[in-house]
Amino acid sequence: MKFIFIILYSIFSLTYCLHLTLNQQQLINKILQNPNVTPYQKEIIHKILYKSYEKLAVKKAYEFKKLHYYKCKDVFIDELSLYAKFGLWKSILKYKGYVSLDRFCAIYIKHELNEFLNDKYSLSILPKSIRAKSKKNMTDIDKEKYKSLLKIKNEEWRFQYEDLKLNNILFDEYFLEKWKIIEESLDMPTKIILYLKYDFYFNKRISNKEISEIVHFSEEYVRLKNKKFLTFFEKLYDNKLL
Repeated sequence: MKFIFIILYSIFSLTYCLHLTLNQQQLINKILQNPNVTPYQKEIIHKILYKSYEKLAVKKAYEFKKLHYYKCKDVFIDELSLYAKFGLWKSILKYKGYVSLDRFCAIYIKHELNEFLNDKYSLSILPKSIRAKSKKNMTDIDKEKYKSLLKIKNEEWRFQYEDLKLNNILFDEYFLEKWKIIEESLDMPTKIILYLKYDFYFNKRISNKEISEIVHFSEEYVRLKNKKFLTFFEKLYDNKLL
């Protein structure tokens, strides 16, 4: 358990600035294929994979917008990226390590982007028969009228988008930035303890005693390291860094 955790922690640290190497990908696949892998180990792997493939999801969103230029002309890339990232996360939760994640996640990302487009047009007041007709012979005035009718009836969809963006931890840049500060500022034993003790939102998951049993640190050592972190945390908060 300790050995696997240290390996995963090392990979997690590297993915703040690097893509996964082939060896790292193969190691992760072997861990996922292991029937004895724990839920917490999977959680760490999911974070690693998401960080490593997040840029790919955004790239897919740009490609989708370019491919469907007319339909996505009035769509912000942030909106498309959100759906692409959501597709990525869904694929990671289903990923078992037996196939290439590049191909596997692309299927889910494409599905979510298509769902976004379907939802967008389903909220239009224009019937499908009109939307399907060619726009080549439209005058500029007709095109403007068409685009105004094509827009969503109300702001419900945008509200849902903003609500999803604010409530989904994968896209919560605030907490991600805090973990980056921790990664760059604290010593490795403290960081190992933090990744075990707290979830993404700094909610406590396990006790100091449980941590000591996992990583073979004394319970007192864990307590002191956590106390050191809390002091660091409060200092950053006071300086509006946390």
